[in-house]
Amino acid sequence: MRITAREEREADCPCLVGAWQQTAASLARVAERMQTRGIRNARCSITTGGTLLQFTADFHGGETYQNLATQCTAPTASSEGKSTGTGSFTWAQTSATQITMNNGGGDANTHIKVTSHGHTSELDTPMPGGSTAAITFRCSRTDLHLEYRSATSTDAFDYTRAP
Repeated sequence: MRITAREEREADCPCLVGAWQQTAASLARVAERMQTRGIRNARCSITTGGTLLQFTADFHGGETYQNLATQCTAPTASSEGKSTGTGSFTWAQTSATQITMNNGGGDANTHIKVTSHGHTSELDTPMPGGSTAAITFRCSRTDLHLEYRSATSTDAFDYTRAP
């Protein structure tokens, strides 16, 4: 018997199906993006929690927010947020490196508390749904990288296979 080894190519891996935990480095980049999109001159961080992304073989999926807590502070304002629940979606692989995801609702929610100049307000915000996105991906058996591109930016997210 003769065995020949070959390098695994990312496109050969049917890796999307399964559960993926967002990495700490990826969550830190989410916090950095919050700084540019939220309170002016704020420093933001993820204080606890994470996200779990799941793709099923029947082309459904969900992103579960596992008590994902954020905190932003600025000289005159601060905010705290906690995201919970699951946003559901359907997905289709459109090429060896691209998928399309269609948001399908769910119960994902963020509770936000904002304090500015001594006044505090709190609100509950459902996570957005109903959009369609084309996403570029790379994967191996253990790692998943997603890139969401818009006309003005590219947001990247990294995951490792969940146990």
